[in-house]
Amino acid sequence: MFFQALAGLIYSLSFKPVGIWFLAPFAIALQVFLLRKLRFPEIQSFIFAFSSSLIILSWSKTFVGVLPWVALSILQGILAIPVGRVARITSRCS
Repeated sequence: MFFQALAGLIYSLSFKPVGIWFLAPFAIALQVFLLRKLRFPEIQSFIFAFSSSLIILSWSKTFVGVLPWVALSILQGILAIPVGRVARITSRCS
């Protein structure tokens, strides 16, 4: 789970204000690799999306507050759970 959060952090560094755009493909590659290797890919996918959204959307807490900011990040993580499900199904097939 630590590596998924690390991949989310690397992915968030590709956006402003840091803006190191070439880190995004490496973070996605790390995400896909970890989804194929680790157990519980649904949870791993949630952690990646939640951690990256929490960092990327941190500007929104200024306007809406902390609770909606965290709720939006949780919902972004929930939307990524099917990616983990597809990774589980495809890893069984190969």
